[in-house]
Amino acid sequence: MASKKYEDVRKLLTTPLDFQETYGNSPQTISNQEIQLDHWRGLTFRGWTFESVLFEQAGFQHCRFEGVTFKDCGFVLVDSKKSNFENCTFEGCAFIGGDWIQNKWQKGSMTHCHWLRDPLERGVPSWLENEFNDFRFTSISVEKGATHWTSCRFQGVQFHEYQFSHLGMEKCQFDTCEFFHGDWSQTGTGRTKECTFKKVRFLENQIEETFLGGDFEDMEFKEPKGASLWGTFRNIIVHPGANADFQDLESGQMQGRQGNVALETAKDVEIDEIGPQGRFLLGTGGAENVIVHRADLERVYFRNGTYRNCRFENWVVKEFWMSENATFVGCHFENILITHEIVVSGPVHFEDCHFTNMRRERGAKSFFNDDPGDFLFPFEIAGGAV
Repeated sequence: MASKKYEDVRKLLTTPLDFQETYGNSPQTISNQEIQLDHWRGLTFRGWTFESVLFEQAGFQHCRFEGVTFKDCGFVLVDSKKSNFENCTFEGCAFIGGDWIQNKWQKGSMTHCHWLRDPLERGVPSWLENEFNDFRFTSISVEKGATHWTSCRFQGVQFHEYQFSHLGMEKCQFDTCEFFHGDWSQTGTGRTKECTFKKVRFLENQIEETFLGGDFEDMEFKEPKGASLWGTFRNIIVHPGANADFQDLESGQMQGRQGNVALETAKDVEIDEIGPQGRFLLGTGGAENVIVHRADLERVYFRNGTYRNCRFENWVVKEFWMSENATFVGCHFENILITHEIVVSGPVHFEDCHFTNMRRERGAKSFFNDDPGDFLFPFEIAGGAV
């Protein structure tokens, strides 16, 4: 569409009925145009294509876009409020500044799109209370200071090949979503706060050291390089990976082999295997009904929590460490070999615990309060129930 044609369209932007009858309901193409300071209100665009269009300080309010394509477009200081994008495609677009508030995306996709920082720093950009349903993001990225997502909702959304290290999010909700081949690593400034993730899958991402956290429920992690997240976790499945680091975990299965496992608190967790030469850390929150079937460990470290009804079996451990006042109640230790040292920071307590074939290799040392000593485990004294 030539520039003159858009000027004709522009004349009808303030009369929605005339615009709709003349242009809105039939496919149109606008290309290589600059649309500046225009504010579209209450308009519907069906089957339109915007190609290489620069929207600058423009606005969409209560607009509806159906089957619209935005290709190689720039949105500079664009404000979009309460508009609907149904089955729309954004390809190769850039979002620079501007506020996008209470918009809805139904189906459609964004591919090779980027949120870029406004070099003139004209205001703080925000994406607030937007909704995405059955949508797909592919090859997208966010620069430092480019945007912040607050109270946005994502239902049935796929994120593939994304770079979110600089994305800040607060109170966002993700339901039945998938994150695949993305980067949320701690190298950037991104951070999540009060976000919820339910029935979400993480597959082959960079999430081993992140500021990614929140409330996670009914989750699946298939992360060969490992996952290191903070927050609360309920009913999760973890496939084999380099590390499994979850803060507060209730009900989880770690299938196959994990390189290292760190849990601040844990309840109803079953771990197939840790190692080789891995590390196993249980934090001050303690644990209940935790089972580790096999382990080849450089170090296990029980912090000063209470561990109830746990089962640890078929381990080879180089360094067995325990903090002062670590308390074990109704726990089972079976086929445990300690090869190098036992380090105890103070008195530890065992109540109704059982030891079967737990032993210290000849020459393995014991330390009490960081000094070499003659600390003996109950299994070394009695060799049975304590």
